[in-house]
Amino acid sequence: MKLINKKNNLSLALFFMLIFAIMCACATLVEAKYGVQKAKDLFYNAWYFYLVMIILFINLIISIFQYKIYKKISLFLIHISFIFIFVGAVLTHFYGFEGVLNLREGEFKDEILSANTSIKIIKDNKEYKVDNFNDDLIYDGGILRFVEFSNEAKEEYVSSDNINDKSIIKLNFTYENELYNLELNEYDCNLVKDLNFCFNKVDGDKYVNFNIKNNEFYASTNVNMKRIYQGKEEYLSDDFKFIDGVYYYEDFTFNPILTLTHAKNGYVMSGGDLKAIKVSLNGKDLILPLNKDILYEDMKISWSQDSLKLGYNVYLKKFNLFTYPASNTPKDYESEILIIDNNEKIHASISMNNVLDYKGFRFFQHSYDDDLRGTVLSVNKDLGKIPTYIGYFVLFLGCFLNLFSKHTKTLFKMLSLLLCLFTPKIYADDVNSHLNELNTVVTQDLNGRFLSFYALTNDLCNKLKCPKNLKANEEIFKLITDISYVNEAKLIKVDNDKLKKELNLSDNYAKFSDFYDGPSYKLKDILKQTYAKGEANFSEYDKELIKVDERVNIFYLIFTGELFKIIPEMPDFRLVSPFSDNLNLQNQNIANKYISSLLLAKSTKDYKTANENLNEIKKMQNSYNILPSNNQIIIENFLVKIDAFYLLLKIYCILFLLSLVLIFKNNKIIWYLTFFTFILHLVLLCLRGFVAGFTPLTNTYESLIYIALSSVFAGLVFRKNLLLSLCLLFSVATLFTAHLNDINPQITNLMPVLNSPYLSIHVSLIAASYGFFGLSALISFSYLLCVIFKKPYDKANIQIYLANHLGLLLLICGNFLGGIWANESWGRYWGWDSKETWSLISILIYAILVHLKLKSKLLYALLSMWGFGVILMTYFGVNYYLVGKHSYAGEKSNFESPLWLIISVIILIIFSLVAIRRNLK
Repeated sequence: MKLINKKNNLSLALFFMLIFAIMCACATLVEAKYGVQKAKDLFYNAWYFYLVMIILFINLIISIFQYKIYKKISLFLIHISFIFIFVGAVLTHFYGFEGVLNLREGEFKDEILSANTSIKIIKDNKEYKVDNFNDDLIYDGGILRFVEFSNEAKEEYVSSDNINDKSIIKLNFTYENELYNLELNEYDCNLVKDLNFCFNKVDGDKYVNFNIKNNEFYASTNVNMKRIYQGKEEYLSDDFKFIDGVYYYEDFTFNPILTLTHAKNGYVMSGGDLKAIKVSLNGKDLILPLNKDILYEDMKISWSQDSLKLGYNVYLKKFNLFTYPASNTPKDYESEILIIDNNEKIHASISMNNVLDYKGFRFFQHSYDDDLRGTVLSVNKDLGKIPTYIGYFVLFLGCFLNLFSKHTKTLFKMLSLLLCLFTPKIYADDVNSHLNELNTVVTQDLNGRFLSFYALTNDLCNKLKCPKNLKANEEIFKLITDISYVNEAKLIKVDNDKLKKELNLSDNYAKFSDFYDGPSYKLKDILKQTYAKGEANFSEYDKELIKVDERVNIFYLIFTGELFKIIPEMPDFRLVSPFSDNLNLQNQNIANKYISSLLLAKSTKDYKTANENLNEIKKMQNSYNILPSNNQIIIENFLVKIDAFYLLLKIYCILFLLSLVLIFKNNKIIWYLTFFTFILHLVLLCLRGFVAGFTPLTNTYESLIYIALSSVFAGLVFRKNLLLSLCLLFSVATLFTAHLNDINPQITNLMPVLNSPYLSIHVSLIAASYGFFGLSALISFSYLLCVIFKKPYDKANIQIYLANHLGLLLLICGNFLGGIWANESWGRYWGWDSKETWSLISILIYAILVHLKLKSKLLYALLSMWGFGVILMTYFGVNYYLVGKHSYAGEKSNFESPLWLIISVIILIIFSLVAIRRNLK
């Protein structure tokens, strides 16, 4: 009897794949809560994490022979590729080196700092060291333990036990929506508006004097002020205890940041941008910033990076930051360096997606110093690159051949249609007559992107939330040219009932004058109180208040003409408004002619002269190649005018409803209608890419549009009315999500790291896989409905399997292509970023589903439906709830789940239990 038979071996493999996926998920949660180093120590660099990978590696080798996979060429190539990739990963991880080189202009360095860190104690000339945060550092005299990690630490005053150290107060002021900090040492005074803030000193007609009594801070004042603390409002005068809270005086507020009776220089774990760890040394907490020594008693304690000598010098001649015209948005950044190796000098340039290889080391452009006088290069030495790349090639070849296997070759008859998306750069006499001319004039938005006036006005109206029945270009033009219309136009949307009541509004739209009482801005005081709370404490009312304030500010920028940027200004090319005060003489004459002709046209209703003057400006614009072409402007206006992807949403809704009517009829009309709509969808997406100048897969809106496209493609491939209906439903849901208020449909400038030919292939393959996984989940849901209502659905399992199989192939190829892109752009295939890790979890979960051999159709459908949750977590959850390079949550995670999500999960649980119960009857 064999020690491990086929069934047990497969079960063992699937079990450890599930364990590996769970460990990866836990690691991302630990990273979000405690930092990346803690996640590495507990999971990514832990022995048990390695052990699971080794077990899976050995199991893979056994399976190749046990199942005779070598007889099926496509499956053999897919499985053996992971052996090459695993070997490459081992060589890279254990024998490679990864670090950073921070250079200032004019500086030489021959040493790079490693990504690996260690904690050291030097006592009595003896060094004690530990590399893993989970391990205690035991030294002669005690023990040091890791407590927590922060990448937001800063240098700050901390409490001191020495009574001779100084006392200090730090205050935060909010005035006219701006924040200011004030530091007071003993016997200092500082005037804020007409109120003098002093520490142990009375000075001025109006004052607040802080003093210390019994090691606590008190204040005395000769003005009236109030304090709000823990929701309680208290009016203050004379003497009072100075505690936490927000203090109000006339038109500004202040609150204490720091009050120390005795202070010394030290570090705190939040409020800055330093990396630091907190440790416990014999029960006493210490903060250790990265690469800085801390003296404590008779010891020197440090948390530092390991280093490696290069054997030659690297010199930074110059750092260059290239931005999009007339904006601060980076387009690319470049380091001009000189390598001095003995008597040999090598000049080189390193930029995003342009690396330098020298003597086994590869240099990548990583980031730069804030003052633009220094660069940060990522440097690595990778011994595993060759076996890893061989593994990638074998994997892609195996996946390609597998598409033409017995079960899947029919699914790819139309795959070539998607290749269109893989091309990374596709380059693209009354007032009404004047608007038609103006619609094609190039303008520049607040982010520095060039676009047509027509597109700009639609973006501005979207931001204002203008009424849908109005034409954006007409409304914005009237605001710019007719001052009397400014106080008539009801364009600013206000949804919140409480805010409407405070502004005395009768409906959901406000005029600009509704926000003012004479010269006084009505929201001024409310905004001060809101900002004083801090963003973490904002209520729904507060958030809506800030949004409305932003709309009012945008409205102001519109009618003052500041956003009407149409005149080219040299030498630093930018577009400026004809209403600007800083035009050169030539442009001032052009602007005066145009503005005068507009004023004349307003009274005479004849815009002939205004049109001629505007055409002169357009001729000036056309002389600059940096601006969008006429074809790009025409197409952008067309897409905006028809609201292209919202139109697609409507078409898909109609097709879905029509498909429900014909769902059980052997009628191909729905298939053909969907096919032509798919072609339209593809063309519109390509046109958006032509307008943008790059593949439109760079933000949430565009990726959702592509996922909707891939979902429809999946339905066309299966050629079944029921499956096509489900795919249309999924596409409708995806496009509906894309048009929610929180998702910005605007085309934006491309980030430097995304300016790569890998972008379109990597993102499109992954997004396409989501369409097939979505179809799998919907088929599973439909099968469970059939179980509940006792209706037959015999082919459900094979359809679920095929959708999972195809989605898995696309997901694997997309993710490993991303690994190549990452390695070629910044020097590593994999960084255990939350998005990367959840992509791996998705691969593991769907690999389990594809390999499962279940007799129960119900169980397979349940697992496939719930398995789609990892895709939703990868796409949405990581973006908004975890931390990382692909996350929108910033450096701090937010684990709060919205109520609708909790309700949805509960409904699906109940639905699953009902299906199980009905299946048992």
